[in-house]
Amino acid sequence: MTGRAALYVRVSTEDQHLSNQLPDLEAMAKARGFVVVKTYSEKASAWVKGGKRPALDQCLLDAHQGRFDVLIIWALDRLTRQGPRVALATFDRLIDAKVDLLIYTQPFISDISGPMGEAIKCILAAIDEYESDQKSERVKAGMNRAAAAGQHLGRPRAHVDETAIAALLDDGKSHREIARILGLSRSMVRRRIQGFDSAEVE
Repeated sequence: MTGRAALYVRVSTEDQHLSNQLPDLEAMAKARGFVVVKTYSEKASAWVKGGKRPALDQCLLDAHQGRFDVLIIWALDRLTRQGPRVALATFDRLIDAKVDLLIYTQPFISDISGPMGEAIKCILAAIDEYESDQKSERVKAGMNRAAAAGQHLGRPRAHVDETAIAALLDDGKSHREIARILGLSRSMVRRRIQGFDSAEVE
């Protein structure tokens, strides 16, 4: 197989590195006989509805303009963690552009234009969503145990756990849910998230 490949890499926090994904994606392209014509990269959370994902938006636009034949990503959750509907909407855009999708960690998925490819990806997106919910429940259970042990869950502004907020954001939790899980006010969560947006999105 020959053709033009584009790579899309995304990380959700500052302590992650885009370069960790690139070598494997480049190797996959070479092994499949593709020439990498462009790499799209950004630091942004996949959970945000209507959030800023300029690199992904440009990637999909370029796909419709016929600038590459296949898009290669690290994992399905690099595109979205908002469940099967959002995932399928992205797949539909690639299908309309006649662009295939290769996923490094799920190489058995190679044909999104066929019904089997769509079904598998839909199932995987649902699994990602379920795992995110499970992780949130574990965090909540830990907070409940701390409360039962007499530990105070409310924190002053200077000691807000931004890492926990970022993790729950990336798991698709709303501002209200994060505030409830971490014992914070919604306004505090909203202010910290606004800080993430200005710091992370390139």
